[in-house]
Amino acid sequence: MTKAYVPANTHFEVWYMIISNESLAELDAEDQDALKAAAAAFEAQRWTVAEEDQGKWEQRLADELGASVVRLSDAELGAMADKVRADVWPVVLQDVGADWGQSILDKIGN
Repeated sequence: MTKAYVPANTHFEVWYMIISNESLAELDAEDQDALKAAAAAFEAQRWTVAEEDQGKWEQRLADELGASVVRLSDAELGAMADKVRADVWPVVLQDVGADWGQSILDKIGN
């Protein structure tokens, strides 16, 4: 049971739409474009509701499960972010591939 929850946003939300390269290649160009467009729309929709969803889950933790939601100050979040960007992101980039991973980081900024 969670007694305390610290919403530090230490991870990103992942919702997978998976297809193998071989299966994708077997689709005609129109179907490939349709699948890619659907994936992009799905991702865009999640960004619009993710923050609201997080708030609902945090409220549920407190109301229904009795957990304490511990808010960090902007300074504490900033220090955590600086540390993660310096020490964690380089390791993650090695795992996911530097070119692809950096393209994602470039979209979200620092």
